[in-house]
Amino acid sequence: MQQMVRMFEEGGMWMYVVLLFSVLHAVPVIAQMALCRKADFSGYLWGGIVGILLVGWIGTIAGAIQMFKALAMASPDMHGSMMVMGFGIALNPTILAMFMAVPGLFFTGIAATMARNMAPIRRKEG
Repeated sequence: MQQMVRMFEEGGMWMYVVLLFSVLHAVPVIAQMALCRKADFSGYLWGGIVGILLVGWIGTIAGAIQMFKALAMASPDMHGSMMVMGFGIALNPTILAMFMAVPGLFFTGIAATMARNMAPIRRKEG
């Protein structure tokens, strides 16, 4: 638990943005499962997974930019250790995004399958 708290502290605001995107993605998944005969949010659901991953990668890029700014002001003998530590911290948002996206893929697949299989069969007109 302390490791997760430390990851959030080091990852900065991007950790919270990834978490927010993940929660916002859960709402339409639940709605899709509840309204599987009336609505099909499949496109939005798969796009939500991509959004979670992209926000994680943006957080990693922002962390890497901060790391390079810190390296520019540091003495040359500290560059190696600062770079290793900086990349570890910068990758935290991507790690969280992966942990959120993998279960999201599972539940999105279930919701999309439910919508496809339980939707009323539409007759061809004309």
